[in-house]
Amino acid sequence: MKAVIVEDHPDIAEELAQLITQHCPNVLLVGTATSVVSAAKLIHEVHPTLLFLDIELPDGTGFDLL
Repeated sequence: MKAVIVEDHPDIAEELAQLITQHCPNVLLVGTATSVVSAAKLIHEVHPTLLFLDIELPDGTGFDLL
C-alpha cells in the first residue's frame, strides 16, 4: 500500500513516518508534502492508496485537498 504524509510541521511528519515504518510493514511511504498545492501535485504523481492528512495547512485545509 502506497502512502503520503501531508503535514506542515517537519518534526510531526518525521515522527509519523518513523511510526509507520516501524509498525506498518505493508505501508510504503512514497512522499510527504507541506501544503495543499504540493500535496495535490504529489498525489497526482504517485497515486497513493492512503493519506495521512493534517487538517490545518499554510494554504488551506486538508478538507480543501479532498
